[in-house]
Amino acid sequence: MARYTALKRDLEQYLRYYNFERAHTGRRDAGRTPTELVYGARKMRPR
Repeated sequence: MARYTALKRDLEQYLRYYNFERAHTGRRDAGRTPTELVYGARKMRPR
């Protein structure tokens, strides 16, 4: 069970880094993090 707990902790740390801290380098991303891209996006009108 200890290995599962360590794996879960490591995965949570990586996902936090990836989504909230790591600036992406894609052409459309302009250095924003995934969280900024998703929650900072304009709302789309329903079709």
